[in-house]
Amino acid sequence: MEVKESFHIDRNGSHQMLNLVRQANQFQSYIVLEANNKVVNCKSLISISAFLTPSENITLKAVGDDAKVAVTTLQRLFK
Repeated sequence: MEVKESFHIDRNGSHQMLNLVRQANQFQSYIVLEANNKVVNCKSLISISAFLTPSENITLKAVGDDAKVAVTTLQRLFK
């Protein structure tokens, strides 16, 4: 199953991104962030750090058996 959710990050998003990596690693699904023609693995702090720039629209995508729960849980970090 594939699940997507779009949202924005603020200028102080580094704390959000660190929490995202921690939480993403609790799920079996493959989880990525997509924005500005980039796709990064949410389970990798290095990938997320390179990606960390405020964007108009970021999409969180998860593929796997727990994808729906993963996206629902992770998108709460950005509200």
